[in-house]
Amino acid sequence: MFKIVKESKTQTEPDDYLEFTFKTSLYFANQFRRSLLLYPEIYTFSNIKIIENTTNIENANLITRLELLPIKHSLIKNNKNKYTIDYLFDKDYTMTELKTNIIKPEICPLECMFGMICKGEKISVEMEIEKGIGKQHAKYHASSIPIFKNTEDTKKNSIHEISNFSYKIISVGAITPREQCIATFEGILIRINNFEKEFNNCINNKDSNIYYLEKSDHKYKFIIEKHDDVILYLLRSKIFELYPQIGNVGYNIIHEFDSKYEFNIYEKSKDPIKIIMESINDLKLMINQYLIEFKKL
Repeated sequence: MFKIVKESKTQTEPDDYLEFTFKTSLYFANQFRRSLLLYPEIYTFSNIKIIENTTNIENANLITRLELLPIKHSLIKNNKNKYTIDYLFDKDYTMTELKTNIIKPEICPLECMFGMICKGEKISVEMEIEKGIGKQHAKYHASSIPIFKNTEDTKKNSIHEISNFSYKIISVGAITPREQCIATFEGILIRINNFEKEFNNCINNKDSNIYYLEKSDHKYKFIIEKHDDVILYLLRSKIFELYPQIGNVGYNIIHEFDSKYEFNIYEKSKDPIKIIMESINDLKLMINQYLIEFKKL
């Protein structure tokens, strides 16, 4: 199912490069690529207060750049959320305190992040550490854009057919690509479980962020709020995979920024509710298996 092609953890190459192959369907392969950027939790600096700045960089620009620095998870001290750090630049643009305790220096070349700063200039800041996911802001991305391609015949007619996909991931330094992949599988599972819980509440007439817009013997329309389109796309694709002759299933975006969608399903031969529940269970089994197999690498 998975096979490592190349893995690098050296100090001379970009931190933690991982290339692997993954046998899955096209519909999952693409959503997995998207989820690699959306779901892993990453630490960044926030609530930054400039105490002293003798450089030619304006405070607002400095804050923006500091927020984008990746923080190595393994180097974050327990129970410490607020940091006061003095940066004193030498001729090599090093920042001793930050470099040795939090940041992977080979990932953040300071001449790139801060420009040409003169020797002896100083920055003193107070800032906190905050956790978030890529869906909230790009500063929480765990890697540069991950890429994938189909290594087999690209003329296959169905997005449900199994193919061999090649993935390449370069970490920005916060977590390794392996950790990123595991966090992605786990993130998808968490969101599917949340969707299942809310859907059960809906059909049992309990409070839910999923509710009926229309229902009859064979046709249902739901309004779905606060769920990702990744999960809806996976659900729709899994329904088509299990029930290729289904009458109709799809979803429309009502308000993208509020994550509000309309989900439609129509089928005469079987209860649409059972179709959705069976598809959710099959998705969970599939992704659990992917997670187990990936951890064996």
